Amino acid sequence: MKKAALVALLLASACGRPAAEPPPGCEPPGPTPYTIYNRVAIPGWDKDELSRDVVAIDAAIRVSEGAGAPPSKEFVEAKRAFDAERWIDAGQGFREVAKRNGADDRATRRDAQYFFAVALYQLKFFSEAGAIFRQIKATEGHARRESATTWLTNKFCER
Repeated sequence: MKKAALVALLLASACGRPAAEPPPGCEPPGPTPYTIYNRVAIPGWDKDELSRDVVAIDAAIRVSEGAGAPPSKEFVEAKRAFDAERWIDAGQGFREVAKRNGADDRATRRDAQYFFAVALYQLKFFSEAGAIFRQIKATEGHARRESATTWLTNKFCER
């Protein structure tokens, strides 16, 4: 007996009904306001919201001002999480630093944008990470431009 037919037969006998009909209460869930990563819920990390943030972050950084200020406490905490490979915490921290127009100057927010893209890649949000790396590559004077180009070349096979 073929493996697929055997599995269908086992499912049918276990549920007491044909395998084509799902048991009650087993309908596929609707959209969730978060994404599941390694069985952990990440609130606010829905793909549509992340895609909007990719554009919003780039626009916010382009109009930000200031230079030479030390990084904020939030940036330092996110970098600590990044160095410890706690990708969810790092991603959330860098996302907030890059999005808001607050204590951090343009260079720090650009660094946060880059580290956010790396965290997204590590969390398997490949399209969003690639979009940020492409934005960085297209930005003249971005301190992480060469690194973003390397990511695009090595991980996304873009030249």
